[in-house]
Amino acid sequence: MRYGVISDIHANMEALEKVLEALADVDAIWCLGDIVGYGPEPNLVARRVREVSEVAIMGNHDHAAVGKENLNYFSPFAGSAALWTQGCLDADVFAWLSSLPFSVTVGKARLVHSGPSRPKAWEYLFSVASAESEFGAFDEAICFVGHSHMPALFELAPTGRVRALDECAYSLDSECRYILNVGSVGQPRDGDPRASCAVYDDEAGAVELRRVEYGISVTQEKIHAVGLPAILARRLSFGE
Repeated sequence: MRYGVISDIHANMEALEKVLEALADVDAIWCLGDIVGYGPEPNLVARRVREVSEVAIMGNHDHAAVGKENLNYFSPFAGSAALWTQGCLDADVFAWLSSLPFSVTVGKARLVHSGPSRPKAWEYLFSVASAESEFGAFDEAICFVGHSHMPALFELAPTGRVRALDECAYSLDSECRYILNVGSVGQPRDGDPRASCAVYDDEAGAVELRRVEYGISVTQEKIHAVGLPAILARRLSFGE
């Protein structure tokens, strides 16, 4: 099976639709959370993800949107967007987001929004050092994460050495284990404004990170139209 893995859509419908087009060659979609938050179309995006995803995971912005997260831990702009999202969620979307699990295992893969060791703590995996402590928290061959909005692939060798891999497409070594951060569909923060996603082939043992162009200006206009903070629109142009 070939799986398209998406995360951190953040209510950005323009980015989501283009990514789904780019993933037309996969058999199923996995979503790693942060379906809503920051962006202007939470209900449309949530329903679209619910429609297309075989599995969807709870993210911290989803948790906040259903009133279960302490907004004091959010930046002022994120908190403002979370309150706006809370106020406009339709009942069916609220119920679905509330039901999402924090971690799921599918075959040889663990799916979680942030670090697998403490999925509800919303910890970031930015570096080899942060990845090293997480490999002991799952037994599967590969763990897919999001949350940081920065794509990255970490490999744990049988010797215990962890290294970051730079390749966009990589054949997985059956003797090793992996953590793949698939980046963000709706709000990349690695300096590349294109949407990010991944493809996982569990039979071939391969992963591929993909970048997808989308209509950033359209999303920016929608952010301004609903009155969300202007910085949330501006940052999309720069991938930050």
